[in-house]
Amino acid sequence: MYSKDFKLAVVQHHKDGNSQDSTAAKFKVGTTSVERWIKEFDDTGSVRDVFDTSNRTFKKIEPEKLKDKVKENPDLLLKDLALIFDCSVVAVFYAMENAKITRKKK
Repeated sequence: MYSKDFKLAVVQHHKDGNSQDSTAAKFKVGTTSVERWIKEFDDTGSVRDVFDTSNRTFKKIEPEKLKDKVKENPDLLLKDLALIFDCSVVAVFYAMENAKITRKKK
């Protein structure tokens, strides 16, 4: 993670007339990061110190609902959970992995 001062220095270097590529090379960061910080600065007038995940939304599978469903029916297969949440089996697998839910092993 980069500090707020560092991000502001990168943005200022770009605002001084340097390209995104040369700014990224000078500060040894990715061009995508430079682009994101510039956009954030243009939109809000500042940059955040750390990435904020408090307003994160989930597209289909909310971790708490998944935990509750698995707790109610621990024998459900991934394909059954996929039908319940109207998504793919792979999506359920990764959601369980991210929520640190382990499957029953035989």
